[in-house]
Amino acid sequence: MKKAFIKVMALAIISTLVLAVSGCKETKDGSVIQTADFKITYTVGTETNSIDSKLTLYETFAPKTTERVISLINDGYYNDTVLTLSKQQGYVVVGGYTEGYNVKNYTGSALEGEFTQGGLKSELTVQPGALVMLRDFDIDSGDAKYGTSKANFAIVLTNDVPFTADEFCVFGFIDSESLTALQKALVDNSKGDGYLHMRYAGERVNGVVSSENSFDYYLNSDNEYYKLEGNEFVEMEFANEDDADYAKKEIIDDSDNLQDIFALPAVTFKVSASMKSGCNK
Repeated sequence: MKKAFIKVMALAIISTLVLAVSGCKETKDGSVIQTADFKITYTVGTETNSIDSKLTLYETFAPKTTERVISLINDGYYNDTVLTLSKQQGYVVVGGYTEGYNVKNYTGSALEGEFTQGGLKSELTVQPGALVMLRDFDIDSGDAKYGTSKANFAIVLTNDVPFTADEFCVFGFIDSESLTALQKALVDNSKGDGYLHMRYAGERVNGVVSSENSFDYYLNSDNEYYKLEGNEFVEMEFANEDDADYAKKEIIDDSDNLQDIFALPAVTFKVSASMKSGCNK
């Protein structure tokens, strides 16, 4: 099984993402910037909530990456996708999954990494609110690993993330007020019945995920593994290789599979996206 470096344990948030690139260019912190409207809506019970955000994209510091993201926004790539949250709740990923938690595999070309070890000194830092382009990492590919950024990006929520500006492209930021609202919404809706519902999306081969071998499991407050049998949570047993759950434990404990493991929300979050144009005021 091919392995990828960024493999995300995530909480899937079914949310409405409305992305719109503005037609205006300004200068900020020594870079030409463009802005995008970024709207997240989620439903808890009968109440629908929304977070109206702004993304600032630093074109001068990451020209190829921002060009790709703007093109994808204009093409509607991020429409009907969901946010996924890492198990540690350190960051969310945009674009990797569609409604129903189906994997969305990007089929376009890879980008050369616009960061220090990819040959371009980073002018932006990884911090809460940062937008970071994700990349696959084949442990046998050597320097080629820095040319695997494609379409999905992370919004950093905390300082506990596996990203550095040396090895990942930071190309922008979300506004601070929306970041705070997003952090609260994700934490408030992360668990149901005291368990975090996790899903392994499936095996990744050449950067493409197949859901053929996918499975679900649950975590309690002590991060112990459970499975659901009927309506009852039963602790998973891992005594030896003959146990039915042993192979699952190997996958769960394999840090190289993090991008393909995410958590399902305790409430239903519906996702849609639409494009807008014009200048943000």
